[in-house]
Amino acid sequence: MEYRYSSHWIHELESETHWRLYWRQQKLMRDLVSAGDRVLEIGVGTGFTANYLRSKGVHVTTLDIDADKQPDVVANIARYDFPETFDAILAFEVFEHLPYDDFPPLLARLATAARRHVFLSLPRNRRLVASLNVKLPKVKARTLQWKVRRGKIVEPYHVWELDHDGVTVESLEQELARHGLEIERRDEAFDRRFYALATPDRAMFDTQVWPILVRDCGFSACHGSEPRFFLVYGPGHERLDPAMRTSAMVTQQELDISYDRARGMIDADEPGLSLLLRKPLEVAAGGAGHQGTDPFGRDVYRSVDDPSFQTLLRWVSGVSQ
Repeated sequence: MEYRYSSHWIHELESETHWRLYWRQQKLMRDLVSAGDRVLEIGVGTGFTANYLRSKGVHVTTLDIDADKQPDVVANIARYDFPETFDAILAFEVFEHLPYDDFPPLLARLATAARRHVFLSLPRNRRLVASLNVKLPKVKARTLQWKVRRGKIVEPYHVWELDHDGVTVESLEQELARHGLEIERRDEAFDRRFYALATPDRAMFDTQVWPILVRDCGFSACHGSEPRFFLVYGPGHERLDPAMRTSAMVTQQELDISYDRARGMIDADEPGLSLLLRKPLEVAAGGAGHQGTDPFGRDVYRSVDDPSFQTLLRWVSGVSQ
């Protein structure tokens, strides 16, 4: 099995293009990674990204196959089993150094090891054939470029690239979707494709679980008040910022808090006993009972067959796998 990497370049002054790539990475992560998050960076490089994030209060663990780069963990990511989970996993300029056959099973492991996001970039196999600078009155100057497939891989440390040997942007994005990784952001620059991917449990939480929780549990007298461990914020209910209009769209920070607290109500060893499931369920149906009953003494969900309960159950089961 062939794994290609080098370390000589980390001791040299970097090019302007490389610095611009760092900026693209930070732009991709903006508002999706914040102080206090636990992040795994795969592929240390010069250490710039890890050091920058640490300066912002992010807890970063680094992993690399190359001990010369002095990562926290020396390991081959293609064979790494992820003994712990992280809020986000970064893998910029990494996967092209592995055989493509290692890529799909690695995506499956990343999708479960990252609680919220996976950030990655991949090179495109293209070459520039023409460039034209355009300046029109009252219009910002633009550079138009025409690129075609290169036809061969010229970078000696790349095993595969997009647009080469049948691997296309379309097939890549289908592979991401097959592993439940939802494209939240995408960007392209310097013949690299950048992705911010929501992991399966986070994507499902934001689109299916949070709307149920904010509807059924997010009241100020229930789980929308600060004294409660399980907090759910959202429009029409309690807001994280008291000065915010009640009707304003949910913020990323509100979603993050709701997500983290909901995960804290999950029993990973025995998902069926998770308080997130048992608390709102009628005692007669197997629930734990709590004070959140209606005027008739009924709990939120009277039966495990309730469609909303079933959605919570699917999410809890997926998170606990």
